[in-house]
Amino acid sequence: MFRLFCTLFLFISFPALAQSGQLTGIVTDAADQSPIDFATVVVKPANGTKVYGGKTNQQGIFTISDLPDGFYTVSISSIGYTTQNLNNISIAGNTKKLGTIALDNNNKKLKDVVVKGEKPAMEIGIDKKTFNVDKNITSAGGTAADVLNNVPSVNVDMDGNLSVRGKSNVTLLVDGKPSSMFGNDPQTALQTIPASSIESIEVITNPSSKYEAQGMNGIVNIILKKDRKPGYNGMLTLGGSIPFRFNTGVNLNANVGKWNLFLNANGRTSKTWEETTNERDNYDDPLTYSSFTHNDRRPLSGFINLGAEYNIDKRNKITLSENIFAAKMRGNSLNTIRNEYNYETLINAQERRNIYTGNPLSSTTNLQYKHTFKDPKEDLNIELNYSKTRYIRSSTFETILFDSNMVMTNGFNQNNPVRGGNWNGTFQIDYTKPIGKNARIDIGERTYFIQFKSENQPTIQYFNQDEQPETILKNKFRFTQQVHGLYANYANQWKKTGIQVGLRGEYFGYEGFVYQYNAGVNNGYFNLFPTLFVSQKISTHEDLNFNYSRRVNRPNFFQLIPFIDVTNPLDTSMGNPGLEPEFIHATEITYSNQFGNQNTFMGSVYYQYTNNLIQRFRRFNPDGTTFSQNRNLATGQTYGLEITTKMNLLKWWDATINLNVFRNIIDGSNVEGNLGARGFGGFAKLVTNAKLPSGWNAQLTGNYNARTAVAQGSIAPYGNIDIAVKKSFMKNLVNLTVNATDVFNTLQTETQYRLYPFYNQNVLRKNLTRTIGINLQIRFASKSMHNAEAPKRMQTKKEKEKESKNRDENLKKDEGGGDENSGGGNGR
Repeated sequence: MFRLFCTLFLFISFPALAQSGQLTGIVTDAADQSPIDFATVVVKPANGTKVYGGKTNQQGIFTISDLPDGFYTVSISSIGYTTQNLNNISIAGNTKKLGTIALDNNNKKLKDVVVKGEKPAMEIGIDKKTFNVDKNITSAGGTAADVLNNVPSVNVDMDGNLSVRGKSNVTLLVDGKPSSMFGNDPQTALQTIPASSIESIEVITNPSSKYEAQGMNGIVNIILKKDRKPGYNGMLTLGGSIPFRFNTGVNLNANVGKWNLFLNANGRTSKTWEETTNERDNYDDPLTYSSFTHNDRRPLSGFINLGAEYNIDKRNKITLSENIFAAKMRGNSLNTIRNEYNYETLINAQERRNIYTGNPLSSTTNLQYKHTFKDPKEDLNIELNYSKTRYIRSSTFETILFDSNMVMTNGFNQNNPVRGGNWNGTFQIDYTKPIGKNARIDIGERTYFIQFKSENQPTIQYFNQDEQPETILKNKFRFTQQVHGLYANYANQWKKTGIQVGLRGEYFGYEGFVYQYNAGVNNGYFNLFPTLFVSQKISTHEDLNFNYSRRVNRPNFFQLIPFIDVTNPLDTSMGNPGLEPEFIHATEITYSNQFGNQNTFMGSVYYQYTNNLIQRFRRFNPDGTTFSQNRNLATGQTYGLEITTKMNLLKWWDATINLNVFRNIIDGSNVEGNLGARGFGGFAKLVTNAKLPSGWNAQLTGNYNARTAVAQGSIAPYGNIDIAVKKSFMKNLVNLTVNATDVFNTLQTETQYRLYPFYNQNVLRKNLTRTIGINLQIRFASKSMHNAEAPKRMQTKKEKEKESKNRDENLKKDEGGGDENSGGGNGR
């Protein structure tokens, strides 16, 4: 404890700047030349016992300062790579540039168990966690939502809502950029994007000022696959499961000369269902209300990501990419509502059937230019991004009313066709400039515009009457939003202490109009968002980090528009035009340690204070119905502890554990005198892998969510276990995976409201989650094309053997290909 307090004291007392020599270099993956972040660099003097060390940053760059004159041995290592040692490195009061150090994937054979050098399932960095999707075989054949549920710190609920450390309002990015596929219905997009299209997931719990301030509880960045192996490479994927699901995909790559072309196309279809049970009873009378909804869905979707990279020269690169997402959603649901005495004697009832279709189509075009200066620490990035989505939906409702004897008394039909869409355009520029030996400054600007439009033409027809317009469901609106953000970061390193301070200024403006109410919303404001990051190296393998940031969650248009939703007559809802942004002050202290046989431990203590907390507030009506609306509560506080550890238990067995425990304190006294909640929550995640004889691999993942307090109630505990086995054939040309999800069929959520003296209410949600599936991957590759532009000639025997070896090595690299953003991408 004394050591910890001494270290914290060092955060505010910076040592004098040393004048000794230093070492710099860049660490990359030998296979695809992508930077390796968080690699360990250990510098040992030839004569002496003091050891120096450091870590690489997101660009794979390291700097070791304050080295006395002499000769040194430099060891560079990272999980999944062979350690490289550089001997007799001379320092004489100067800066020694080691250039680029490429690490090879290690390849060890232990009796009958083959241990291939691959990127690990999870990489823990100073500022983020990176989850490599191909190593999570339990999500094979699944969707982005399935993948995210296995990522440390992250949860996806039954409706596809994303949360980090138990809290929503998370910014979701694709390749570091917003995507229009998430603009209108992110829940559906997460449940349809195939896992086989995703290279990795980055989770940033407390972003710096380089990132947009929107998203109070961090950033989740989905990195799509873009293979960069030399020559021609590809992979075909086929899969299916019981109950019915079928998925297929192809991944193609051509890396020839200065060009790298890539294509990733996937399609999937399935039959699934959802059920919701809602029960409510009153404290002061015997009236009870219950509803049961069964929803059958038949989604069909396709996703394409293609593009080209052109290396103009060693310092200039331009990339053009396009991703397209299309889906056809079909389904029907039946909702039964019963009004009773004590859930026994029927008063009246109604049945409401909904047959619906939906056809979203979105595309995103991205153009990126990157220039690296003579100093590799200095670079310039410019990006243009344009996304567009259109959707067509149709819903037909049939409602039948019954008396206490279940005799039909009335009924009506409703049609609700909807057409709409959105587009957004983004411009981003980032520049990094080194200052002296250890300092740097980052500056940049980001501007984007988003526009939504939607209109429906609802009608209603009572029995034996003509069809007529349905005014209560009419909804026509337009909405435009713009954000202009400018940031500056300054970073420096003093011996073992580093600091980064940043400031971001953002202007946010929105304007919208709801035609049926002849009402509009219009507002704009400017805010400043400071950030602070301080790091202290305790030893060669231990680090302590402190960070603070101010962030914002701005209410979206759908939370603001005064449209009444009567989908469930027992619980109607409406937007709140008076809703204000909520601001959060987030601080975190993190201790990390790499120990033993490449084991990693990371522990974080965090605290969040929120003003104008946005929460859904339910009002109890005298007729037994409820009305809900988002309101600004006074404050919200969260403090918690998160532990993430990766352990190599045996040579063939590893485990990654993520534990998160937090306490929520909600004060809503500004809305209602006794409104508020206090309670603990938390969750645990386990991913364990075993390398078995004869090339078999096994994986088990488990998730447990403890009871969590929310405004006016709590969410009951729930969890699930998934298992999978995988076998590789023909030198990794063919991979077969068999997996089972939610083995014990325990994945469900129950929200409990205890609103004394009004009523108690339970809402139970259950989806189709237990499946058994099989997935097949077939890989293929041609010769390495490093010299593809040279004139063709007859090959010698030695050259042919080398070519064959290169081809085999291409097939043995980590499956799905590497991405320069994996473990070190610049999400924005």
